[in-house]
Amino acid sequence: MEASRRFNFFDKKLISVHSPGKGVVNFESVIDTAGSETFLWILESYGRINVLYRPLGADYDSNILHCQSFKGFEFEAMRIFYCHQAMSVIVVGKDEQLDHMLKFNTYKVSPRLLSEKPDEILQFIQSVPLFSPGHGLVLDQVESIVLSTCATVAAACTANGSIYVYLNYVLPPSEGAKTVQNGLRKFNVSDFESDRSIGTVRALHIRSMSDGSFGLAICCERAIVSIRLGSERTVLYRQLLESRYEVSCDLNKEDMFAVAQSDGLITVCNIESGMVFSFRNCGPCSSLCSYKGYIASASLESANALEKSYSTTLVMIRSVIVDMEFLAHSQYIPVVFKFDKAMGSLYVFARYGSNNTLILFELREKSIHERVQILIRKRLFDWAINMATAEQRPDAECEEIHKIHANWLYEKGHFDAAIESYCKAGPSVEPAFVIDRFMCLNSKVYLFNYLFHLHRCEMATSVHTVLLMRALQSLFKSHCYEKVTTSVDSDPVDCHGLLLKVLNDFGESHKDGIRDALYECRASGGSDFARVVALAQHNHDEYINILMEDFHDYSAALEYLKVVDPQVACNAILRHGRRLVKHDSGGVLALIRQIAASMPQAHGNAHDAFVPVFALEDKFLVEMLGLDCPNTPLLIYSTKLQLMLDQLTSCTSGSGAPSAVDGNLDHEVHENRLWKLLNGSTQLTEYQMIALILCLVYDYKRGANAMAIKMGYYHLPLVLAGIPDTHLDGSRFDLLRHALSYGYNEPTLWHIQNHKLLSFPSVVNILKNSASLKFGDVKDYLRDEFRRVDEVINGYETDIAQDKVDYGEMTRDLQRLQHSYFVINNTNCSRCDLSLEMPSLHFYCHHSFHTYCIGPDNVCPKCSPIAQEGGESSRKHESDDQDNFFKFLNGSTDPFDYMTQQIERFSLSSP
Repeated sequence: MEASRRFNFFDKKLISVHSPGKGVVNFESVIDTAGSETFLWILESYGRINVLYRPLGADYDSNILHCQSFKGFEFEAMRIFYCHQAMSVIVVGKDEQLDHMLKFNTYKVSPRLLSEKPDEILQFIQSVPLFSPGHGLVLDQVESIVLSTCATVAAACTANGSIYVYLNYVLPPSEGAKTVQNGLRKFNVSDFESDRSIGTVRALHIRSMSDGSFGLAICCERAIVSIRLGSERTVLYRQLLESRYEVSCDLNKEDMFAVAQSDGLITVCNIESGMVFSFRNCGPCSSLCSYKGYIASASLESANALEKSYSTTLVMIRSVIVDMEFLAHSQYIPVVFKFDKAMGSLYVFARYGSNNTLILFELREKSIHERVQILIRKRLFDWAINMATAEQRPDAECEEIHKIHANWLYEKGHFDAAIESYCKAGPSVEPAFVIDRFMCLNSKVYLFNYLFHLHRCEMATSVHTVLLMRALQSLFKSHCYEKVTTSVDSDPVDCHGLLLKVLNDFGESHKDGIRDALYECRASGGSDFARVVALAQHNHDEYINILMEDFHDYSAALEYLKVVDPQVACNAILRHGRRLVKHDSGGVLALIRQIAASMPQAHGNAHDAFVPVFALEDKFLVEMLGLDCPNTPLLIYSTKLQLMLDQLTSCTSGSGAPSAVDGNLDHEVHENRLWKLLNGSTQLTEYQMIALILCLVYDYKRGANAMAIKMGYYHLPLVLAGIPDTHLDGSRFDLLRHALSYGYNEPTLWHIQNHKLLSFPSVVNILKNSASLKFGDVKDYLRDEFRRVDEVINGYETDIAQDKVDYGEMTRDLQRLQHSYFVINNTNCSRCDLSLEMPSLHFYCHHSFHTYCIGPDNVCPKCSPIAQEGGESSRKHESDDQDNFFKFLNGSTDPFDYMTQQIERFSLSSP
């Protein structure tokens, strides 16, 4: 794992430590450090614990830390640990010089900084010995001490390879908790590794395992041994090091740790599985620390002419995030002996000068926005997204990075990757913007992928569904239903597979949008694609419509209708029945009978629905409504009756001479069938009315008379008998027999003259054919009718004579007007009383007017009846008078004289 890129993700700040009220604090004998989210702990060799924290209030300065000191041990301190799960600080040391017993002093840490009482940050809990006197351990034999983050497990190793593990020893049991037996376990490295070439134990690491137990990693000079700390110690793995062990540290993940070797190789290991990966550092490490997703290392570089105290250390912070190998920071700092993470930053403890003065640096990680911008400028978009995700930034920020990445990929022509990034951009990018970009490309597979993503994320509208189907149509049209490729090296795309995927996922939820898309495809010439979609979607109605309307493939449509649901076939016949009949009437008839057979009797007769469709197809209707078709429905009965009447009329008109035997036979057959239909299916009133109307329309008097008698319209046969008939013989109706048969039901049949049932010529025409009729029987009737006719004639003659007299008088008046004269003495207008001017208008009523004093009707205003009436005409003339007053005033020769005349006229006029 080599870091190929270098960035500057950290800023180095020199930190000044102040003690409230005492000034700057210097540290000269720092032996160990530890850090938490709130404090930085510095342990000095003579037992003093220094707590560093950020000051609160108005005097806050990010480059200044305040310090509070506590006495941990009276004589000497060795190590300090902060266990964040237990919120405790454990210090290892001794109180007297001659005391060979090390102790664990445990302190409880306040969860927050108490500005009023900073001296109460630490609260002493207990002090326990590291070893009991019976163990015979001297102080200089301890090589390493380690504690778990929960402080329940502690371990110590000695120079001879002995390892001591303490369980529930450092912390006292909490109140109310079950008492757990303290345990001390001792073992030696030689129990697990007989090869003495691995060297002495240099460090220990207690890490959590996936099953909740703890594992202990023993770092020796040449090897790493990992064991499970349980009831029985189990070796998890052994791993040899390529070179000598230098330093190690725990990582943020609770099951990981890192080991630096003398050749500059840093190995990252898992407590259960061993090495995960490794990378090469610039040289041997003097210190190693984990911070977030980084590992900070310090490599000492000494010049030949300088002392070691004046050497510099190369501090490198390297990313250990998978697939993000880069150097986050690299800088030379005076000799670094320790790193520690605290208060959200990485602190560097360095010594400088001959007196090893402590210098404290803070490596502050730049804000996430700055780091992301650096990666974006370097076009490392995936790294920027991974970093934002690791920092748990809002989704909107990650989506904005995807949007920037997608735009860059589009500009570079990487359309596949651009579509993927646009899909990940979510709401940060407007779908219309992406659609507009990819609409202009020849290949529509990119547009299809984006639109499919919108549907899958439930961000699509009906318009997007239409565009999705149009994109698929373009793929089908361009490549003729064959597999296509987006580029030379890409995998083929199955258009049929894409279609099935769309229909399976969104066929029901976006049914309306797909239907609209089919309409547009058909309108734009994409009938082939629309047919494939309708068939794949099992949209039988639309599939039949496409076959019939777009392809005119009637045979295929009929074959398809035979195997589909009867309801689908019924709908297709209702819409396309006339076209199918012209193509194959037999097939349609068979299909209708199939539908009728499958329809339950409770739903009625299937022929009712089809009769209006084939109303203009008489021949097909005759076949469809044959003898086996029931006559119960009114529509079927009326249709069959009309067809039979039409056939009878055609047969009668086309039979020609009476000698045409076949024609007479056809006529008799048709009339017998018709008469059977009329007598057998006319029990209800509505059937009788329909039959009567149709018989009257087709002038079939026999049937009309029969229906009229059934309905009680006994006068109607009389009327029909009096109508001239050129086709049927009027003598076939016997008036007397009709009166004798139905006179009891309708007595008025015996009083033809009183009730004017028939006209006089019709009666004469009927009675003249009766051989048994005597003149005496009709003498009175004929005398009355002739008398009435004579009176009518005399009235007509009187009117003619009066008209001749009036005509003569009007002729004489016209001659007098044409050849006589009359004298007109008017000098003034009869309306405005002004002097007449040429031209003037003179009426025979001796009134004269100016041309502009006459209305549009050109009648005399004085004599006209409208002029003498009130109402709206009077109001109209009043309005005209107001207008004419000013008109005549302007046109008069003497306005004063005109005004006088008008006032006088107004005053003398009657109210």
